Order: sequence, then structure tokens, then C-alpha cells
Amino acid sequence: MSIGEDTNILSFDDTLTVRGYAIPAMQWACGSGLVTSIAQNSGMLLAPKDTTTRVQAATLMMRTLLREMLQIASG
Repeated sequence: MSIGEDTNILSFDDTLTVRGYAIPAMQWACGSGLVTSIAQNSGMLLAPKDTTTRVQAATLMMRTLLREMLQIASG
């Protein structure tokens, strides 16, 4: 999967909890690798209604910075 590629989020067990306006952004974020799923007993979840932890927020910021640094380095 290339960075920025849209991902079909229908494979996640809680896709129907993602609000309609957020689906394109979630597809892009998953396709770019900025957002990944959470493994639960019931399967793989996006958990859009869960509270974001500090670790999750820090991971998202780090992935965003690394992505920008790679884009700058590649020209």
C-alpha cells in the first residue's frame, strides 16, 4: 500500500460507527499508515468513539512528522 492510498475500511468490525463525513478522512489516514486498527477479542477495530490516549496521540504525531520528513528528503 502506498502512502496516501485510500483504504477500504469496511474490513474493520466497527466501520458502521464511523460517521459519514469522516469516512474519506479515515480511509486516507488508514491508507497512509497514520492510523492503524486496534486488536480486540471481537476483531480489528478503528474505535472512532473511543477516547484517544496520550500514547496514541504521540504515535500519530510521530508518524505525521516522519511522513513529512520523508517527503522533504525525497525532494
